[in-house]
Amino acid sequence: MEKNKKMIIHEFYSDIFPIQFWVLINPSQEQIDDVFEPKDRDASNEIIGNWKACVSEINIKKDTDKYGIWVALLELDKITPGVLAHEACHITDTIYTHLGAKLIDLGGEPHAYFMEWVVRCMDEAITDNKKEKMNKLKCGGKKKPPIKK
Repeated sequence: MEKNKKMIIHEFYSDIFPIQFWVLINPSQEQIDDVFEPKDRDASNEIIGNWKACVSEINIKKDTDKYGIWVALLELDKITPGVLAHEACHITDTIYTHLGAKLIDLGGEPHAYFMEWVVRCMDEAITDNKKEKMNKLKCGGKKKPPIKK
């Protein structure tokens, strides 16, 4: 990843769970450390290895003091539906643990809807990023309005 590349943060809030969810597009370790700090002082925000994506423990966003969880999408061209599902499992597990919630067997529906919401948030962030990139490629800058004749 380029050193001076700007991190893009997409912020989401669930009406069901009182926690923020941030999707970070192409963050560097330094950018993450500038914006977030682990809620648990013993936790780490270190991005370890050459992963396509990784999930944090519960964090506090420094400028708002809101707590939540982030997922860093590090290689967008390698993010597949399977990667989104894999990260969604880590995200929901971490949130349930933080809230002291236990998965109750109600046919799995509450968990399935929550997983769906998490995946949709990540997909929306990826789609927005791709649209922005395509707009820059098509016109050399911001998207221009169509010419009407």
